[in-house]
Amino acid sequence: MLVTVLMSFLSLLLRSRVLVPGGGLSEPYGVLSVPDSVLSAPAGVFSAPPAVHSSKFCASNGTNTPLIIHAGPHKTATSTLQTMFEVNRHLMLKKTGLTYMGKFTKFNHKVCPEDVPFCLDQDFVNKPTADIVVEFETTMRAKLGGGGVVLSGEGFSKLVSARNTHILPGYKKDLTLKSLQGMQGCFDMTILLAYRRYFEWILSAYNSLQKIRKGRNSYEWPKKGGRYYGSGEGPDVIGDGGKGDDALEYDGTFKIWFESLHDREKCQSCNYSWAKFWGAEHHPTEWTARYFARSFPGIRTKVYNLHQEGDIFSNFVCQTMPGTKDFCDALRRGEGEQAPSMNPTDPFEHDRLAVVAHAAGLITTELPAPERRFVRKKFLEAFPDVPSRPGMKYVCPREKDLEKLFATSIKYEKRVYQKYFSLPKGEKETSMLFKRLELEQRNSFDEYKRQKKFCNWDVDYIIEHDLEIRNWFKELK
Repeated sequence: MLVTVLMSFLSLLLRSRVLVPGGGLSEPYGVLSVPDSVLSAPAGVFSAPPAVHSSKFCASNGTNTPLIIHAGPHKTATSTLQTMFEVNRHLMLKKTGLTYMGKFTKFNHKVCPEDVPFCLDQDFVNKPTADIVVEFETTMRAKLGGGGVVLSGEGFSKLVSARNTHILPGYKKDLTLKSLQGMQGCFDMTILLAYRRYFEWILSAYNSLQKIRKGRNSYEWPKKGGRYYGSGEGPDVIGDGGKGDDALEYDGTFKIWFESLHDREKCQSCNYSWAKFWGAEHHPTEWTARYFARSFPGIRTKVYNLHQEGDIFSNFVCQTMPGTKDFCDALRRGEGEQAPSMNPTDPFEHDRLAVVAHAAGLITTELPAPERRFVRKKFLEAFPDVPSRPGMKYVCPREKDLEKLFATSIKYEKRVYQKYFSLPKGEKETSMLFKRLELEQRNSFDEYKRQKKFCNWDVDYIIEHDLEIRNWFKELK
């Protein structure tokens, strides 16, 4: 009798995902390993093995319950779309039966509303525990056979990309990803991504990743002695983190950050975070789609084009979300709620200037020392238009590097259009379309250059030569 029980228990373990040493999960029974050829397929060819059923979550009969996952990637209007999902979740539920389960943004103070059965948050994606995954799976199991679920989180793109690269050696098997893979057999899954022109995307990524924020050593300077750049150690203290003669001393500028993006030995202390998962071969949106195809064989993927006229949320719903015609029509009739703009850009250059003033000894370090946020606020009041000051100087990428960036952006756009968007049937018409797109992108790119968006203030020059600004920092109390 004992032998029979032990054999049954062993069989159960072999047929389900089980915890293994190190806190990860073993490969789910029946999940097909996808070859690297899926990732290296030529542009326009996007094949993947057929979907397989998990033996754990989908032990019961499969259903056609929709599961829509909006996965970003980062810096593609994700916060705006998430906020719109939040404020219109009741209308969406009424019109489609779809339940929105996050991510919830600052608009709701990241508090899970009482009417939502489970709220996706950063910890669920980045630091999942067994308990929170069980809670998620219990909620999802209750949704089987119902109207379906919408999840939204740019962290999904980071998660799936991290698991399919060698950038993080030894990256632990992720509970969240394994849980979603186990649901593929009994939910009708759709991955939604957004496309943004690469030159816009990379600049937005730089601004997001390099600005001073909570969790970085620079956030509380000089109160806690953090520095933003200069010599130092640690991933968030900017300094000569590279090694050898080719290493660059990072000064916080887009110029050096971009030069080192695909050669990070040059600037090991530059912060790339999620941007490091996407190499030079493809646009970040295409990388994310490829990685999802590898982790979820046979997955349906739709891409939304951010460069079009009209309301972003209603366009996104109507063009990419399956089974949402009634919701789409309601939004088109103006029945949806509006939400404020999310994720405003902080004045990053003012922080860089204040850091240089601090490094030059112009800002007192005697207690009580002024906090960075106080310095920024007072400086903006005193000098609201620094770029218009006489003799203003900038640090900009070389012209040949900017043209290379533009050429890369054009190349990516053509491949994304060929793969994910409808093209004219005729060869001549298609050629005319790409010529028009290149012209539009050229005009936008040149406007970025005219406004010096790729440049940074030459903060060292300002502190040395602008006596009014220099004296202001000296007198700051």
